[in-house]
Amino acid sequence: MLPNNSLGFEISPNQSLKQIIIQIQSTESSNNTSSLSIRSKELFRQVEKMLKDKNTLKTKIKYHHISDATLILQNKNQTKTYVINEMLNLIDEKQGVLFHLPSDLKIKINKYVNIVRKKHYGYLLTWEQAKEKLPKYSIFTVIDLETGLSFKVQRRAGSKHADVQPLTAKDSKIMKQIYNGQWSWNRRAVLIQSGDYSIAGSMNGMPHGGDGIPHNDFSGHFCIHFLGSTTHRLKNVDLSHQSMLYKAAGMWTKYIQSATPNDVIDSFFIALNQKDLFLLKTLFPHKNHDQIETFKEEMETNSKIRRLSSYAEEEYDDLWLVIPIQAVLTTKHNKNQIVVYHFYLQKNAITNTWKIYDVTKNY
Repeated sequence: MLPNNSLGFEISPNQSLKQIIIQIQSTESSNNTSSLSIRSKELFRQVEKMLKDKNTLKTKIKYHHISDATLILQNKNQTKTYVINEMLNLIDEKQGVLFHLPSDLKIKINKYVNIVRKKHYGYLLTWEQAKEKLPKYSIFTVIDLETGLSFKVQRRAGSKHADVQPLTAKDSKIMKQIYNGQWSWNRRAVLIQSGDYSIAGSMNGMPHGGDGIPHNDFSGHFCIHFLGSTTHRLKNVDLSHQSMLYKAAGMWTKYIQSATPNDVIDSFFIALNQKDLFLLKTLFPHKNHDQIETFKEEMETNSKIRRLSSYAEEEYDDLWLVIPIQAVLTTKHNKNQIVVYHFYLQKNAITNTWKIYDVTKNY
């Protein structure tokens, strides 16, 4: 069967059919996918010929950047899956081969990828725009981008962002399931479904503050943020929420490609605090970087990390940087440790993208 949210037709495993399936999956571990079945004999033949042609330019690769798009070549009962990279080339991960596609084929594939991405992700709206579409006391559906689970809520209040409550006890149960059975302040990328319109949002999972809907097994409300929305008390833009917004809009990779070294370091701490492996992987040169597993373990053993150092106000003209940052690390047992991180960053001279090549820690 095709994955969730299919834009094409479901195909039974024994059906004799040649087709190409474009699939979007926001992260490698996500259960939520969107797909499009393309039953074009011409396109199938063109892709198949390119992959088999000895004259096709191929490159042996060991690693590659993280991608949300795959192309599945289905011929009767056989399927072959390729990663579509940022340059719209195809990668056979098992063989470690990158196929360089001709420009006309890239244009065709890009058209279909954009169709599925538009379906899978939400529109990035400012808070001023979002609150017009989601007026006070309106009821709408929240879809968790990672799991695909959805529940209904009502906006009850909120002038700087939306304060909402699950509509029923069943909705509260689904929301708690999204947070693995435990309420949490962690931010999650969500889609806000209002009619046929899907808006990128970021929610936390902690009941707090005023209540208003009886018998929904949720004591208080929770927050949903949109682009540029702020906290009520401090009136600050919450960078963790904004990061999840870009993820919900399918624009995180584009955002981080233009990020400054300081933004990259802030994103590193956000990834650790939000336990988000996807964000972490995008900050390194490739998704299999040696240190990713180390910091994945740190996500699980530590409760919170907070940057203490201020950033230097300067332009970074060099291609290599070493930036020391002092931070306080809180363990799950509420013990605080002062840690000095040294971030070794490199700028790609062609794309102007900063990546973390190494991180060291001194206690």
